[in-house]
Amino acid sequence: MKPRQWILNAVSALVLAAAVWAGQAIPAAEIPKPKVDPVNTRTSVACPVIDAGSETVVQQADLLAPGGELQATPVSGGQTQTGEHLMLTQTAPVRVQASRGAPFGGIVWLNSQEGAERGLSGAWCAAAAAELWFAGVRSSATAQAQVLLVNLDHQEAVADLAVYAQNGQVVANGSRGIKVPADSSRLVPLSSMLTETEAFTVQVRNTAGRVAAFVRQRSWNGTTISSDWIPAAAAPDTTTVIPGIAPAESYALTVANPGKKATSVEIQFLSGEGASAIVGFESLDVPAETTRTLTLDGGLIETAGGLRLTASEPVTAAVRMVSVSGKNADEAYSAAQSPAPASYAFTAVEGTQAVIVNPGAEQAMLSISGVAEGETGQTVTVPPNSSLVLDFPAGQQVGLRGDYKVGAALVVTRKLGKLRGLAVVPLAPPASNESNVEIVYNPRVG
Repeated sequence: MKPRQWILNAVSALVLAAAVWAGQAIPAAEIPKPKVDPVNTRTSVACPVIDAGSETVVQQADLLAPGGELQATPVSGGQTQTGEHLMLTQTAPVRVQASRGAPFGGIVWLNSQEGAERGLSGAWCAAAAAELWFAGVRSSATAQAQVLLVNLDHQEAVADLAVYAQNGQVVANGSRGIKVPADSSRLVPLSSMLTETEAFTVQVRNTAGRVAAFVRQRSWNGTTISSDWIPAAAAPDTTTVIPGIAPAESYALTVANPGKKATSVEIQFLSGEGASAIVGFESLDVPAETTRTLTLDGGLIETAGGLRLTASEPVTAAVRMVSVSGKNADEAYSAAQSPAPASYAFTAVEGTQAVIVNPGAEQAMLSISGVAEGETGQTVTVPPNSSLVLDFPAGQQVGLRGDYKVGAALVVTRKLGKLRGLAVVPLAPPASNESNVEIVYNPRVG
């Protein structure tokens, strides 16, 4: 090799080595991260407001988010109202949004002394879900039911209705491919689909998009009508609780077994004194893919509480209660719940009791805010395998929170003229209660 070429090669090697060393010794300039604030995610629910078509009907959506802010807008569009506590008078379903992570709730109260909506009823505003279950639905010569489907999304939703009746699953005419346009609602009468002599169960399944669903039930004895909402029941499970079982003239427990195997259901009543069997109604056998109803006599339950159902196969259920006998009777419904940590808010109306059911083996503690004027809050304890009844004065804003898994419902009793009004509203936490989503900068994405 010539001396000049050797010198050039040596210099090139030295330069390359120096560059490598410099890259190791001097860190690369860090790409600046833009400031990104966490996203304050919100959860949406639908409130089942209906067009009652009568001046004798009093209907109001009562919405509460202690320490937060609600946004309420008619689903089909219109003026948005904001605030911590909203009282709305509407004639169509309402979309309600609130920040996740804090308790909030909404109830649509409806009462009338006459007409098609006669009775006292309340419905908890609920989120859309992939599937929803409604037990104890009736469509016969003396009862009619309507399914209200609410689409909160900006795209079309499609739903199917599956029916589990006394003799098995029923394929009802017009029960599949029910379309609900974006930002709208649709009322589906079941009387045009099927007639059953006994109560049955409806499963609402989304095949495209998502809907929130509600069932309005009407029944009559001669010319006397009673109307109420049937609350959504928990998805089938081997253990469920039905809170808000109130003293009444009679009860009808409806249990659905959508599985492929028959099951036996053990029934226990959870009161303030603990768990006990109801004499003569200790269990119920339910064949595969059917719904069965067990009638319980009145007078067996002296104080409000809850039922615990334990089955060998997953089931879901609901209870129909009749306040008194005769023409002054009113009906109310409660449904199975999967026990969950409490995160509720509501404004008490006249005659309100909150029934907290603890089906677990350990005592459950709940924090209650707004129990009385001037109080910042208190803690109550629900013993294991029992329930607790709390009374609240009308107008009291209440927040219930706790980490223990419980079931809860509001029981409201009061007279509407001669009518012995009874309403039960199972409480449900928001569909999602996670903390805010934090957006993190990723330089690979940009």
